Amino acid sequence: MRDNQECCFGPGALLFDCVIVEMEPGKTATFSTRVVAVKGKLEIDSESFRTPEGGHYAIYKMMAQEVK
Repeated sequence: MRDNQECCFGPGALLFDCVIVEMEPGKTATFSTRVVAVKGKLEIDSESFRTPEGGHYAIYKMMAQEVK
């Protein structure tokens, strides 16, 4: 999510503020509470990230190559 100095966990994130990130096979990242930069391939996926009610909780996903 964008860093607007507000809590970004839980419901209520806008679709264009949320990116589901997965690391490429063999790549890893260390957990951080700080802002990070992620490099990878950004895609639009309108089918995978749906709520039980049929809405979306995300439409962007990224296969990450590195996190700094």
